[in-house]
Amino acid sequence: MAGAATIGEATKILEAFIPRFNKSFGVPAAQPELVYRLVDPENDIDGILCIKEKRRVAKDNTVRYNRHTLQLFPNKERTSFARAHVEVQERLDGQLRVSYKGTILTPGEAPPLAAFLRDRPQVETLQYPNADPEEPEDTTPRREPQHRIWYEDSEMKQLHCGLIKAGMERACEQGKRIGRPRVTERPEFTQRFADVIHRVGPGGLSRRKAAIELAIGYATLKRLLDAQKQPVDINATEPQQSIVDLHCNDRNSFAEVIY
Repeated sequence: MAGAATIGEATKILEAFIPRFNKSFGVPAAQPELVYRLVDPENDIDGILCIKEKRRVAKDNTVRYNRHTLQLFPNKERTSFARAHVEVQERLDGQLRVSYKGTILTPGEAPPLAAFLRDRPQVETLQYPNADPEEPEDTTPRREPQHRIWYEDSEMKQLHCGLIKAGMERACEQGKRIGRPRVTERPEFTQRFADVIHRVGPGGLSRRKAAIELAIGYATLKRLLDAQKQPVDINATEPQQSIVDLHCNDRNSFAEVIY
């Protein structure tokens, strides 16, 4: 509106506009004297006017902040600050402070990690002319030990399988059980299984509810029912085994899963 096209022209217009604006709309102060107050010496101005971020202390009493690892030391109140919630303050002079419940802690720079120390280049030692002569260094190339994973190495995998089989055979010879106990060995399971099976069918229990009532897995119940459906030889002279006996004598059956 004033026709200013450059910053200099706009500045000249404001220099003339501001006095006119203040004369028309300015209001004199009720207290013309200065109302600034002195700073309370108890207030930590450096701790107020700074960047603050919340952190949780690690188990080794360290706090990470902007690629810095700060080490917290014990004080009179606590011997360890592990898992404590603290406030990291980055002050205007560049110092880092840690505040815990209003108490300012003075952290130190944590020692470097082992991985950093391994990657750091080795510093050559200075040789003094009067030093005792040292033995010549062995320059024979050394073979670094190879860390092999057993299931990725065919030789180690075969050795591992052989040890497992030998251990299982030794346990069988000693009469020890391999795997979890079968459900058919539970007390009164035979009677409970027979009672529940009579109620399975249309209008009765479903297989899933029957498995829940017997406290076994659905696959275990299906395996028991499939064994019960095996055809019976009417010409056999020896009595047929029950479902529980068949299951107990089946050494190739899998361990039952408790529902």
